[in-house]
Amino acid sequence: MGSRRSYSVKDRIKADNYHGVVVNHIKEICEKQGYLVTNNTQMDLVIHGKSKKSLMEVKTDLDGYSRYEAIGQLFYYSLKFNLPKNTKLVAVFPKPKIPEFKKVLDKLGIEYIAYTKAKKQPKFDNTLDKILKDL
Repeated sequence: MGSRRSYSVKDRIKADNYHGVVVNHIKEICEKQGYLVTNNTQMDLVIHGKSKKSLMEVKTDLDGYSRYEAIGQLFYYSLKFNLPKNTKLVAVFPKPKIPEFKKVLDKLGIEYIAYTKAKKQPKFDNTLDKILKDL
């Protein structure tokens, strides 16, 4: 591996802050339904139900890295923060749903919520409602 070098970027870099929009909208939906929602600098959302919790990891891209990262974060944080074994692990990604990815998540026991990007707030598929009803 070669030595590291610094570099400058002359073009303007635009940050994607849609992640926060998605996280905040899920939080708002859950709180309106009476759920306690917590998070920290590592976990995007933990929804506390009557008998179960749900750990959600939100991504704004469908690329391979984001998919691998979501799976790793869900398993790692569920163990690091000692969440109960019946905690629902949930990956939240923009549409379209990728059938191959859904099959992998199903085998791993991870739920898959898809959302449509919109200007004001994202629109979630019916999986979010199903997950909340099961908590």
